This record gives sequence, structure tokens and C-alpha cells, in this order.
Amino acid sequence: MTKIDSQHSYTDRKELQAALRSFLISLDLPLFVTVAFNKSLSIAKAQKLLNEFHYEIQKSLWGRKFYRIPAEQRIFFIAFPEHIDSNIHYHLMLKVPPRYRVLFQIHAQHALSRVLESADLKIIEPQSPQDALKTKFYSTKDIFNELNYEHFVISTQFQRKPRREQMS
Repeated sequence: MTKIDSQHSYTDRKELQAALRSFLISLDLPLFVTVAFNKSLSIAKAQKLLNEFHYEIQKSLWGRKFYRIPAEQRIFFIAFPEHIDSNIHYHLMLKVPPRYRVLFQIHAQHALSRVLESADLKIIEPQSPQDALKTKFYSTKDIFNELNYEHFVISTQFQRKPRREQMS
């Protein structure tokens, strides 16, 4: 991944933002979720909690052996941090298999509360292509900020290889 640094111009950063938005538009990520921790946290701790939420919600939907379900049939998201230095929260563009969407909406807050009691979330399912586009633009509004870019998260980075593959 290309690192944005203070050497890059504002124009370079805006071009990167536009490219990332184009990429998001090409993906089928029908849900928009804001996860707010409502607590002062480091970026490392916030990412750890996001990982734990990902684990808890999948366990709620598919049981404790959810990892046996192929990754492409489970929850996938791209999460963009905001206000890293003050009130860190994430905007997630998220895909849940269609038949589990209602269950996700029912269980998500409880799964997040198991991770951090003070946290809350807001789930939006855009009702039109224009609304979906707005959520993708909103999620990336601060991505040209160096810290935000360096710390956006793709849910697959939380997945571990099976133990036998780690040993090779």
C-alpha cells in the first residue's frame, strides 16, 4: 500500500481519495455502519476492538465455529477511521450475506456491547443508488488525511490462516 506523507501534495491526496471512491463503488457493500467507541482510545486499541466486534458478530450469526464457513460467505467490510486524535470512530462499508442481514441488524449492537460497553453503532441500508453513493463518499471524506489513510481496515486482515498453514 502506498504511504501518504507530507511530501504528497493536496492534489495527490485528492486523486488517491477519488481512486479509492471508484474502487468502493465497484464493490457490492450494501450496508453503511458507524461504530463509535465513545471513549478515548489509541488507534491500535480501536482496531483491536473492531476485530473483536467482527469476531463477536460472526459468532452471533453462525455460532462459535463460524470460521468453518468460507470467508466469502461471511461478513466483509472496509472501515475508515475518523477523529483518530479525539473521538475515534469508524465508518464501515459492509457486506452481510442477504439472508443474514436482518439478524445482523438485530445482533450487532449487542455484539459490540460485549466488546466495549460504551460503544454504539448506527446501521443504514441505503434505499437508492444515490444514497449508496453518498455513504461511500461520506466514509472517505477524510481519507486524504495521512493518519486516516494509514489506518483504514479491511476485515480480511483479521483472518488467521489455519494452524497447519502457520506451521509450514
